[in-house]
Amino acid sequence: MQAVRARAVRVQAVQVPAVRVQAVRAQAVTAQAVQARAVRAQVVRAQVVRAQ
Repeated sequence: MQAVRARAVRVQAVQVPAVRVQAVRAQAVTAQAVQARAVRAQVVRAQVVRAQ
């Protein structure tokens, strides 16, 4: 039983960093999406200004 428990603890220890990595990646993706949106908005504004 103890061996099984120790193994389960080890598996959890491995899973935790993986979850953290996924969370960091998700944050990076959302940050990139926000930046891309901001850049697009600036481009649209520049085009509108030029059109006028």
